[in-house]
Amino acid sequence: GTRFRFCFKLPRAVTHERSPDLDELRRFLAVIDLLESALGPLLVQFPATVGPEDLERYEPVFEAIKKRHRFVIEVRHPALFEDPSLLEPLLERFEAGRVVLDPRPLYEGDRSHPEVLEALHQKPDVPVSPTIHNGICFIRLIMHPDIVSNHRYIDEWAPHVAGFLADGVETYMMVHCPNYLHCPPLALDFHNTLMRAGGMAHLADLAPWPLPMQLPLV
Repeated sequence: GTRFRFCFKLPRAVTHERSPDLDELRRFLAVIDLLESALGPLLVQFPATVGPEDLERYEPVFEAIKKRHRFVIEVRHPALFEDPSLLEPLLERFEAGRVVLDPRPLYEGDRSHPEVLEALHQKPDVPVSPTIHNGICFIRLIMHPDIVSNHRYIDEWAPHVAGFLADGVETYMMVHCPNYLHCPPLALDFHNTLMRAGGMAHLADLAPWPLPMQLPLV
């Protein structure tokens, strides 16, 4: 059956400050360690202000995480998209994945939608770079509140994810939307589309939404 994994994002005090708070990181890791096998890779999300020349000061963060968990790095600085080789040696050194951020549904849909206007400054319009690093693929798909306009992106990503899974790639798909109430139905839509992709008929059904009761964590 399907096994849910929690993929926690590191605190802002660790990733968004000029000097990462390593004490806060240690407290964070001590708490989430209690979830043990229910943990997926950790998300190390950097703001657009963190460029190639800034990454070195976060190496103690990467060292601390690598001892305990797998993790993926999300960058937003343009230089790291223009020249991926600026990040790739660091990914290899720490055996990390690189987040594939896909904001196209948000930007190619109706930008005048009030929920989209509020979210555009939080979701950068970056190139989609679906390169796999260290056997892990971590996709963050930013959906539009106009549900119908998302279908083609779901249809586009499903066969890619099916291919990753068939190749043995550890794959995570995170569905986002400015209105979080849309996320569970969109995630269910993606999962059902994935089940219809080649070789994915063995996937277990997801529970219908809304859930009648809270599922156990373990």
